[in-house]
Amino acid sequence: MYKKYQSKYILGIPFRLEQALKNLIINAIEHSDKTIELTCEEFDKSFSISVYNSGNPIKEQEIPWLFQSFYKAKGKKKGTGLGLAIVKNIIELHEGNYEVENCDLGVRFIINYSFRMNLTKGLVK
Repeated sequence: MYKKYQSKYILGIPFRLEQALKNLIINAIEHSDKTIELTCEEFDKSFSISVYNSGNPIKEQEIPWLFQSFYKAKGKKKGTGLGLAIVKNIIELHEGNYEVENCDLGVRFIINYSFRMNLTKGLVK
């Protein structure tokens, strides 16, 4: 399936893309102390979606592990540790990339996708 974004396209499975975004939002809700922000930015050949939540920063030594299956931040008691691992797999399936950054007053998760200008290239028939 294709999702049209103005005159540019994203090649992907809509419900999986939605699942990745929902998982990031749920993660933000669980870790936010007050504020959650969703931001979309369009660039020349790509776009990004970021999910920000105010609250405690992530310890730098934990960041490389966040997207690993069953990893839960130290002291976190609820959840399975699969939400961000699912996000990682969906983003990679759709040839996107992901990142996390500590901000002054919280944490931001960012996913990036490239636009497809030629929809016939690479399609399975």
